[in-house]
Amino acid sequence: MTTPDGGGGPGDEPGYPNERYAGFDPGDDTGNYTQPLGGPAPRRPAPGTPIPGAPTAGNADGWRRGDVEDVGVEGLMSYGDQDVPDQRQSRRGWKVPTSGGHRARPGADGYPADAPSTRPSSGQRPPTQATAAFGRRVGDGVGWVRERAAGGVTALRGRRAETPAASRRRGAGGEPAALRALPLAVGMFTVIPVPANRTGRDAVDTGLAGWALRWLPVLGGLLALVGWAVSLIFWRGYGTGAGFLGAVAWVGVMALLTRGLHLDGLADLADGLGSRRPAEEALTIMRRSDIGPFGVTSLIAVLLLQLGGVLTVMASASRAQGLVVLVVAAVAGRLAALDAARPAVPPARPGGFGALVAGTAPASVRAAAVGAALVLSWLLLALTSTSLARALWLPFAVLVGLAAGRLVTWHSVRRLDGITGDVFGALVEITTTVTLLTVGAIIAWGGI
Repeated sequence: MTTPDGGGGPGDEPGYPNERYAGFDPGDDTGNYTQPLGGPAPRRPAPGTPIPGAPTAGNADGWRRGDVEDVGVEGLMSYGDQDVPDQRQSRRGWKVPTSGGHRARPGADGYPADAPSTRPSSGQRPPTQATAAFGRRVGDGVGWVRERAAGGVTALRGRRAETPAASRRRGAGGEPAALRALPLAVGMFTVIPVPANRTGRDAVDTGLAGWALRWLPVLGGLLALVGWAVSLIFWRGYGTGAGFLGAVAWVGVMALLTRGLHLDGLADLADGLGSRRPAEEALTIMRRSDIGPFGVTSLIAVLLLQLGGVLTVMASASRAQGLVVLVVAAVAGRLAALDAARPAVPPARPGGFGALVAGTAPASVRAAAVGAALVLSWLLLALTSTSLARALWLPFAVLVGLAAGRLVTWHSVRRLDGITGDVFGALVEITTTVTLLTVGAIIAWGGI
């Protein structure tokens, strides 16, 4: 135990305040004594002499009377070891006062009652060096995780920058390619006006054109729905009303909403294949704006066959059944165009729509689209008061139409060494017509 002159105190605490122990004489450290708070330490009274301010029966706290308190060696040692905060490190900004005539006694948590509010909450022990070291280690670990995460994100962005734009699932603006291709598909395959900045035709690439082609069956079903709604002006179901006018309305609306684009492709392909010229000369004939005799004949035949097929459906089906059949026939024609974009079919020339979409429909996409069309056509027709067994005839008609489209694709590739945009238009019209004719034949034989 060091003397006040040495700057020490109980427990050898460096820098401990000396005011309380002013005048302490180590030679008198033989027992209890009284010590004034700041004055010279009086000598211990003789045995038997009453101590001023000592507790009596009627005075329980007499030891604190007259600025004098009872202090013992054991009390001093325990006071320095337990109650006084460690002065070798700061307690969250609070420092023990080293001057003045009064010093607040620390509480049970090691802080005076008037310490700032930064002390720990009730029940917590004061922070230690081990706690601080543990906190630093945790902080270092969190920093290490952040650095690794940032490095991983940077690496992913670098690999994305090296990925070709055609194989990305998202466009340059962060929008998914499927959504970016929808305005393009609407502007290319329908008469609905779409702003040029939404279609993006000037910056279209193979990937975006492939997504636009995948929207074609959906758009075909929507157009057929509009045509069916217009036909209800004349047709009342089961042959009632003016069924012929209803059939003409459906065929005319489909041609009008598509701007006759598919019919024009049918006429051009018929002229090219009907010329029996080599591939280069046939492609030159197809690029001409005029229509030859083969083209005119094909247009008349297809329109009449479609008109007859729709009229047969309206003569023997309800309005709900007619809606399902007409929508499925239009979707089947667009599925044939999607099937022609399989990787095994090459483009006939470098430019044009055929070169953009050739090979963009893998087997998984085509299988999913055809499978969904077959299942939905079967279930929807079965819901229109037709049994499940009889409703299977509609998926069969779709398969027949797709087979006819595959045959036209094979013949076009054999004659033209590939496919063009005119081939896609011809496939839509021919497959739709064959599907309607198959449904008409099934109705004629009592199948549906």
